[in-house]
Amino acid sequence: MRKETRIEKHFAYVLSIALFLIGITLISISYLIPSNLVSLIVRGFGLAFCPSGAIAFIFEFYIQEKWAQDLKKSLESDITVVSDKLGIKRIYKNRDEWDVERLNLYHGAKNVSYLAVSPKLPPPYNDDKMIDKFLELLREGVSFKFLVCDPENPFATQNYGYQRKDSPVEEFSQGIWKSIDQLKRVKEENGGPCLR
Repeated sequence: MRKETRIEKHFAYVLSIALFLIGITLISISYLIPSNLVSLIVRGFGLAFCPSGAIAFIFEFYIQEKWAQDLKKSLESDITVVSDKLGIKRIYKNRDEWDVERLNLYHGAKNVSYLAVSPKLPPPYNDDKMIDKFLELLREGVSFKFLVCDPENPFATQNYGYQRKDSPVEEFSQGIWKSIDQLKRVKEENGGPCLR
């Protein structure tokens, strides 16, 4: 998501101040114009721009500073109450933040139950590195229990509907097989009862 620049964030303020100043300038200039009709027209524009700019500034200030802040406080309060009721300890900003925390939790855990279509660790733990990481955790005394989809079961590919459309269903099934093979290697190399 692209972050707003300083100009974009304050564009409405700048525009409203510019309208106000143009209005003041036109009103001032209208008194210097000798022609009565032209003077009235210029002053009319000035009298239109000046209050428009002032109202726009006040409205933008109210929306951005007051209403938005009140809404944010209200939502934070609601989220806190609901989180307490549900027992939620933390809400993560994105998947990457959760992946880092998840690996930290594994190091401190005794038993981990892992339910996934094709269980994987986040990058950089792919393929052999993932196997090494699981073996490291098993050596630390962490016990893993995996529940993985059967790649031959047609319901296993139901999740495919949410995946990218440019990869065939066969590739999706192959990903599950790959995870199963990696877990078999972990079990063989570990040689202990800590992986089911």
